[in-house]
Amino acid sequence: MVARSVVSAYESLGLSTNPSTLSRELAEQFSFRLLFLLLPQECLFGEPRRDTPVIEAHLQALGVVPRPQLVKAIKFFVDNFRAKTRQESAKPGITDVYIRYPKIYESILSSQAGRCAVCGVQLHYGVNMQLDHLLPWHLGDDPSDGSNWQFLCDVCNRGKGLLPHYSLGLVSANWIKPDISHSLAEDIRYASLLRDRRCILSGRGPRETHLIVRKKVQSGCWVLDNTETVDGSLIHR
Repeated sequence: MVARSVVSAYESLGLSTNPSTLSRELAEQFSFRLLFLLLPQECLFGEPRRDTPVIEAHLQALGVVPRPQLVKAIKFFVDNFRAKTRQESAKPGITDVYIRYPKIYESILSSQAGRCAVCGVQLHYGVNMQLDHLLPWHLGDDPSDGSNWQFLCDVCNRGKGLLPHYSLGLVSANWIKPDISHSLAEDIRYASLLRDRRCILSGRGPRETHLIVRKKVQSGCWVLDNTETVDGSLIHR
């Protein structure tokens, strides 16, 4: 009875009528779940003489055809994982990119129109700017072309946390902690921005404006399904 009532309420809110958003969230979640499933434990934490046979055997045990490109990709991930967990290299920050890769720094900043890739606030080096790895550093490494990098503001970087995508955490489940505050948490803010990607009113994205997150229904809590992303310039007029 309770379950049916909740489902009915969910449908009446219209939360099930946006298949594009839901499909994107599910695709992101399952892509990362699948990635982590494909990584064999022996290659991550053991000392195999050769990774490739172990990876191929693991894929076959999962019922997945061990195609060369897939095996090569998994080998890339396990190599990075071992290097990072054994402290063979240090995680770079925004200063490393600014000093060591100035052309890549300028290219990324230009591609983001000088703004945070998620919320669109203007970025200023040394003030509110952080380096973010699109795929977690311990798996995706630091390709010299900067393809695993983006620039975020301090708040978005903290909101993202350690997870590669918000759908892997409790934020996506509208989880309310016993010690929840009455203000918008940084992880919920980040999840809302990444989910919507642009203002629901103007359609403008983070390359064009500073986006903010607000409640849909003021009497509700600060949970993901009760938030929406809007153009800050429209709200502050």
